[in-house]
Amino acid sequence: MLSSGGAVSNSATADNAADLPATALEVEITESMAVKDHQATVFKLDRLRQIGIKTSMDDFGTGHSSLSQLQQLPLDTLKVDQALVQCIRFNQLRFLMQQDSDERQGFLFSKPLPADEFEVLLKADIGQTNAL
Repeated sequence: MLSSGGAVSNSATADNAADLPATALEVEITESMAVKDHQATVFKLDRLRQIGIKTSMDDFGTGHSSLSQLQQLPLDTLKVDQALVQCIRFNQLRFLMQQDSDERQGFLFSKPLPADEFEVLLKADIGQTNAL
């Protein structure tokens, strides 16, 4: 929709036809859409936001856009691709290990857990450490 010439006017018409305020709508683009014609994308997203429509980008990290391009986009929401998140986590862990860091935390090791599940995880980790 965003790549068409009338994307902004079509969005405005859609909210009127559905009897919804513009603030109830959100237009989502992918990173690859933003890269095709960056300047036009910035212009169209800006126009959508001016009439109250929220804007978001899905799958960031799958394409070839740069952070400087991302900063220029008028976005309300950024959805980072899971592959990029995993890559960042892995590189962070590798860096910490190279620095001989003996403390680590976060989603790299576990999602948030209730206390009883954490205790099981902690005991399993201590058991592995003692076996070394």
